[in-house]
Amino acid sequence: MPVTLISGAEASTSNVDNKVRDMLPVAELEPDAAPLTALMNKIGSKPARNPKVEWLEDELKSRVTSLSASATSVATAFGVSADIFTVGDVVNFTPNGFSILVTATAAGAVTGTAIGTQVSAATAASELFIVANANAEGSSLTEIKITQLVPQYNYCQIVQEPFGVTATEDWTEHYSGDERDRLAKHHGIIHARQIENINFFGVRSIQGTNQRTAGGIDYYVSTNVTALTTMSLAQWEAFLRIAFRYGSREKWAFCSSRAVQAIEGFAASNIRVVNDGASTYGVHVKQYVSGQGTVNIVHHVDWQDSSIYGGYLFMVDMDAVKARPGRATRLQRDVHAPDYDGFKDRWISEYSIAVVHERKHGMLTGLTGAN
Repeated sequence: MPVTLISGAEASTSNVDNKVRDMLPVAELEPDAAPLTALMNKIGSKPARNPKVEWLEDELKSRVTSLSASATSVATAFGVSADIFTVGDVVNFTPNGFSILVTATAAGAVTGTAIGTQVSAATAASELFIVANANAEGSSLTEIKITQLVPQYNYCQIVQEPFGVTATEDWTEHYSGDERDRLAKHHGIIHARQIENINFFGVRSIQGTNQRTAGGIDYYVSTNVTALTTMSLAQWEAFLRIAFRYGSREKWAFCSSRAVQAIEGFAASNIRVVNDGASTYGVHVKQYVSGQGTVNIVHHVDWQDSSIYGGYLFMVDMDAVKARPGRATRLQRDVHAPDYDGFKDRWISEYSIAVVHERKHGMLTGLTGAN
């Protein structure tokens, strides 16, 4: 083969095949895709002991209901929408300004004697408010009523993320070092995102006899759900009022990009950066303080990819959610067949989440921005 001669001194464009390529390590586009999972890992989880995880919910006895039918000013028997009364209860007819002392109870009705202000007629659906129980001196034990515990459950979902290399690819030198290790890190992020998606958007089901899917916060929360397009300060505070009715005085708002835009559109001056958020919680945090409670704001930027979830905000009481893994996330090496000329690995988890008392949480949906 004849020799090719290049005139003059060797330039940077000459003999390029002899130059070492200046290659940085592979850069991940989205290295932190699972803030809620990271946060729950920080505060701890409770291992599951059964593929079906269960919990019991209880609450205080109700004290507010309504009339199921109108009542005249001389009525002594009243139809009620809920059987929450006991003999001796003092009940205020709040829209009408009078009260009764309950003397007898029955299914869907109470009998009572007027006390205090003169009785007036009351319309159906009027509010009834139980103040307290009143008893005479030397009286016997009154009627006992206890709350019925409510059982709840979820399933553990098996999630796996496989990857692999051929034996030839394994010994080939790569700029980013060991290619198998790089793939393990990359697919670990994908696996964490799947767990994160279960936390928020999972749907509880069982297919056949043993293929289970786990429900997430969206599946359980039904009471405190508000649909908005744009949001004003007044609407934000109204949402906080219902979201903070039950549970902790400090909650976590996991926000889509549109939700962050909406909040910062009217409350930028009231938001502060929690400088130690990443080291304390494992996620970057901003904080909004209101009279209803403290809101820790976490930006879930990847929801922007969805036309629907891109307008979501989840208000989560971290005291009322718990990761329930049957098998903690781990990397399984060498899961290939013995005759395979290469290496196959996988990330695998068997995972569930307990969302306790759905009324302690809340959701905003449909956001497009701020007013």
